Amino acid sequence: MVLAMMIGLLILSIPIASSALPTEKKKSCDVPLPRFPKNPEKNIHRVKVIGKWGYSGENQSAGYFIMVLKRVRKRLILVKGLLNTTNGSAKARFFGIAKRCFLNGVIRYDNRTIPVVGLLKIDRDNNVIRAKWMSPRESGWAVGRISRHLAPS
Repeated sequence: MVLAMMIGLLILSIPIASSALPTEKKKSCDVPLPRFPKNPEKNIHRVKVIGKWGYSGENQSAGYFIMVLKRVRKRLILVKGLLNTTNGSAKARFFGIAKRCFLNGVIRYDNRTIPVVGLLKIDRDNNVIRAKWMSPRESGWAVGRISRHLAPS
């Protein structure tokens, strides 16, 4: 008797459970989202960040930087750039990977490689990116303006 009641409850609960399955949500618009191309060198639109950087505890900038978005794969962004000091005494190359709000990379100058990590904050309304970075011996800040420019054809 108890077994028959349990089977009856199981049979009654099957239609309820099948209606509780998640359904596919309808999109509000039929316009597809833009996708990054697999070969970004053929894309005429590039994203560039130009700004200032400095050491923590100082309000004056220690130099300028330029970064260019080179490749996008899912959520990883490969960036390359150049750094220099305000007085022009030192120049360096930057190479890194950004994922969400984290940045991992290296700075290369004078045959030395220095690892650097950072936290990124992007202000989409004002097209500004802010970063807090750290190397093994120093830390600092960076602020830059995001711009899209056309590659020369």
